[in-house]
Amino acid sequence: MGMSGVGKTSLVKYYLTNEINLNHEQSLGCNLISLNVQYGETNYQLLVMDALADSDLNLSCRLRSIQNTEILAIVFDLGNEETWNDVRKKIKIIKDNFYSHNNLILVGNKSDVEVKIEDSVVKQLIDECQDYKIEYFKVSAKTGENVNKIFTRSLELGYYFSKLRWDKIKIILFAYKYSLPVEDNMSMSWINLCEALPNMLKKKRKSCYSLSLLPSEIMKRLIVYV
Repeated sequence: MGMSGVGKTSLVKYYLTNEINLNHEQSLGCNLISLNVQYGETNYQLLVMDALADSDLNLSCRLRSIQNTEILAIVFDLGNEETWNDVRKKIKIIKDNFYSHNNLILVGNKSDVEVKIEDSVVKQLIDECQDYKIEYFKVSAKTGENVNKIFTRSLELGYYFSKLRWDKIKIILFAYKYSLPVEDNMSMSWINLCEALPNMLKKKRKSCYSLSLLPSEIMKRLIVYV
């Protein structure tokens, strides 16, 4: 997310093509892009939502994406003080809309031009922000400096948070399964316990309770993690 013109789409396109696009037009709305990211010897799929510009922030579908994402990146223009001053506003929007993790990625783009936002200023904001652990990358969508690092780190954090969430879900399900009387426990299969999860992931609302074999108190605990 970030103000229009900071280079959010350009960063994604550089990662995809490893080429500079000098004729790039301003993005409109919100696009979901699938990226193949190699980590070690394994290729992973990273879904990137591009972009949350100011014109999008009043739309509920854009704000819901903040709640559902595994990792958020705020992009600003190193040569434009207005975009830097906007970063605090973006952090408040994230907090107000219940972003569920405590890690953020802060991206200072256009390091190839005259830099007006010094590292010391960025460090001061990071030190002042107690709600999130912020990692900072200074990049250029024109030269490619550190562009790959953004997406690799996003993959690392996204994978960690996703695994952590599913581990918590499994713990709750196992605890419920083995709290049942033996005769009920033996007849309750793992598939039955988990079949409600796809509906939870899609709806995230109380209406999905009726689709599940699990008691509502268990669903209420699970839905926090999906």
